[in-house]
Amino acid sequence: MPFPGTQKSWKALHTDTNQDILARFEIFASLKPETCGKGEAYNIADASAPTTWETKWPKLCEFFGLRGTEPEDGSGEEQVKKIQDFVQRHKSDWADIVKEKGLKINVMESYRWDFFEAILVGCDFDREYDLSKARKVGFSEEIETAKGYILAFGRLREAMIIPPA
Repeated sequence: MPFPGTQKSWKALHTDTNQDILARFEIFASLKPETCGKGEAYNIADASAPTTWETKWPKLCEFFGLRGTEPEDGSGEEQVKKIQDFVQRHKSDWADIVKEKGLKINVMESYRWDFFEAILVGCDFDREYDLSKARKVGFSEEIETAKGYILAFGRLREAMIIPPA
């Protein structure tokens, strides 16, 4: 499964924020109003070190029984067109899977594919969070980025939004 972005977005450094890490920081901050309760903002991310799609894409594909590979040649505009075409070509296939597997209807159909395109194609530049402020107040929890996605995918399976294994 080739990465559906560009070579630049494949290699760009970035920090992701898993829902569990964010929630754990919110709990942490609520229990420490003397240090975190002053109306200040904090960057929260999975880990202090940034990641790349090159690192996590193969792991995400593996979860679905696929082998993730680097992107095929093409500009960002060409990659966006490929994503849009793929979604359009497979709408009826997805409807068949929803029916066959008893998945929730109209969940993925209402997905904002423009966001998907933005993070896989448009974000082709380094964008890392500085976590020093959160670390300074004592929040040090981390999760390997791909593991955070896999936890979310598992929850989507449990909720019958994506097919079971």
